[in-house]
Amino acid sequence: YMRRMKAMSQFQAGMNFYGQMPDSYNIVLNSDHALVKKVLEDAEANTAETLKPILAEIKGQEARLAVLHQEQNKKKPEEITQQEKDDVHNTEKAISDEKAKRNEIISGYAKNNNIVHQLIDLALLQNGMLKGASLDAFLKRSVDMIK
Repeated sequence: YMRRMKAMSQFQAGMNFYGQMPDSYNIVLNSDHALVKKVLEDAEANTAETLKPILAEIKGQEARLAVLHQEQNKKKPEEITQQEKDDVHNTEKAISDEKAKRNEIISGYAKNNNIVHQLIDLALLQNGMLKGASLDAFLKRSVDMIK
């Protein structure tokens, strides 16, 4: 859908904002497939130790945020002090920072995993979206994985 809107924006005035948006794709995987299970187990094994403190921090901050929201729900909006608003804002920022760290760790794992790249490239190939250098890299990776 987004790709089509970006293509149409070239021809219509005032639709340039679609051209600035990144391409996004949704990939649906069969989570019962043995290969997908293997990738998930491997990801869990390799990232569990580094993710454990981050996930604990996220859980703690989310609990703190829930308590802050619960306290604020008891008050009228004009009764909420600036300190309470800042506290909520800082807690939300801490949660987003920790989630960014989590995503960075998972992305780092995925960048170094050829099977993840292969699964993504297979999905792109199935939809006719794998071309040029990406197709060449896919073929070379396929040959290397077979050896």
